[in-house]
Amino acid sequence: MSAWHLLWPSPGFSGLAIAVSVLGGSFLYLCYIDESGTAQVLNPDVPDSVPVMVIGGFTVPEERMTALASDFIELKKRFRPELRTRPTLRDVVHHEVKGETLRKSFRRTGRKQRRAAHGFLDYLLNLTRATPLHGVGSRLGEAK
Repeated sequence: MSAWHLLWPSPGFSGLAIAVSVLGGSFLYLCYIDESGTAQVLNPDVPDSVPVMVIGGFTVPEERMTALASDFIELKKRFRPELRTRPTLRDVVHHEVKGETLRKSFRRTGRKQRRAAHGFLDYLLNLTRATPLHGVGSRLGEAK
């Protein structure tokens, strides 16, 4: 099964995946676009309020997609041990790691949870450094 079939379509998938072909060339880039945050007014009394809404995305050369998908699956299993026992690979792929969950982990009093959140993000950033990604993003709204 190709990495593309593993990642798309996904139940509850809210992002947009697009295959982009470079005109006149033999390169294929896969593009993933997603939103994060909310356009609601920031409530300082709610610690999980997100003050902005953004749309971001990245493209990755097709020949790196399988390696990137495999590395990301391993990342999810490493930092979410419950995923190691899922019956199918598709179950692991479709488990979404939410930024909100990571942000909550940074604020917890337990050292283990904070270290796991830092470790996840560190591993993820190293993964993106090792892959030729091109990113785009835009801030759509900001709480006043």
